[in-house]
Amino acid sequence: MSFRLMSAVWDMEIPSTEKMVLMCLSDHAGEDGKCWPSVSLICRKTSKSERTVQSAIKWLKENDYLDDQQRPGTSPIYTLNLRKFCTPADNAPPQKLRDTPAKSAPTPANLAPKPIKKQPRTDQPKTTQARACEIPVDWLPAQFGVGSKCRGIVDGWPPGELETQIEHFTAHHRSRGNKFKDWQDVWKTWVLNSRNFGRGNRGSGPGNYRERDNRSGFERAIDRRREARIAAERPATGGDGGGSELAGAQRSLL
Repeated sequence: MSFRLMSAVWDMEIPSTEKMVLMCLSDHAGEDGKCWPSVSLICRKTSKSERTVQSAIKWLKENDYLDDQQRPGTSPIYTLNLRKFCTPADNAPPQKLRDTPAKSAPTPANLAPKPIKKQPRTDQPKTTQARACEIPVDWLPAQFGVGSKCRGIVDGWPPGELETQIEHFTAHHRSRGNKFKDWQDVWKTWVLNSRNFGRGNRGSGPGNYRERDNRSGFERAIDRRREARIAAERPATGGDGGGSELAGAQRSLL
């Protein structure tokens, strides 16, 4: 008895009588598909007549479901066509399996960049970049080179102006908390801008220097009134009796 063949017969789309006869043969067949039940036994199991069974066996032979080998004096040997009882996938020859994409793909270790060989250590010290810092308490600028523009400006300052500018420079940046990497460069910019902002000399030589007016607005107003009063008290010099000088002093008060 082959349950595999019997199960396959149930799924076949063949006439009912032929299916019952084939089911009976599958019940007697082994895994090789061979069996030799008599016609009378098939008729008893299928409840069909001998003529009906013979007609069904003939139809199965013509449609290549089985083959029979006649034997004199006994029942023939039926050989079921196993290709009819299996699916195309089961009957297909074994195929060579290909590698899956995961197997054929390179591993992460192969894709990883090759390690860079470390260079041998040397005794040379590493160069470190200067970091910005506040102006030191005891900071003093270095002297500018001879022939430089900053040297010409500093040389044109009157005595004591350099010390004043240094004190003003340090107090200005210290009060603001400014941080720079090179305070000498900042001092150079300060000196170059001294002309534009009225610091130091107004020209390139000592003769062009003009002292800054550090008086407050109230003090300047008092001085102008004093000058106007002195001008008014001077003797008249001209035909207008000093009127033009008085008018000029009065205009200065405006």
